[in-house]
Amino acid sequence: MRYSPTGKSINSDIQLPLQNILESMNSDNLNIMLIDDNEASHIIHKINIEDAGLDPNNVKSCYGVDEAINQLTCMIESGSKTNWPHYIFLDINMPRKSGYDFISEFEKVRSSFDTPTIYLVSSSINPKDVKRAEELKLVSGFKTKFLEKDFLKSLALN
Repeated sequence: MRYSPTGKSINSDIQLPLQNILESMNSDNLNIMLIDDNEASHIIHKINIEDAGLDPNNVKSCYGVDEAINQLTCMIESGSKTNWPHYIFLDINMPRKSGYDFISEFEKVRSSFDTPTIYLVSSSINPKDVKRAEELKLVSGFKTKFLEKDFLKSLALN
């Protein structure tokens, strides 16, 4: 039997401590997809993700739009939601296809799987990109590189 600071008994089967609730909501099953052509960006984001208490093993790195669309399509075709991303962080400026190209292609292939929360990411704050991000229905927001620890921590609580 456990007791509260006031001396009243606590039935741990019914009332979980707040810490246990927060731990059960943590990143053990939070999947993230990074889409960026820059290797250094992947490394820095993964360090920040781990520092935020999220599991870096649940981060899928893609180095271009085609690779990301291909991986998502394979998940859809296999019917496996195990690795389906909860969040996608999408670089806007990539050499072959842009983040905007990804959005266009993803709209064509997405299925009954939950739509991931997608953030456009850029190293520059171009007002046109911020405005365009606000206009795209699949995009939840715009973030500058590099994703901050506090923001990443907040993902586990949403």
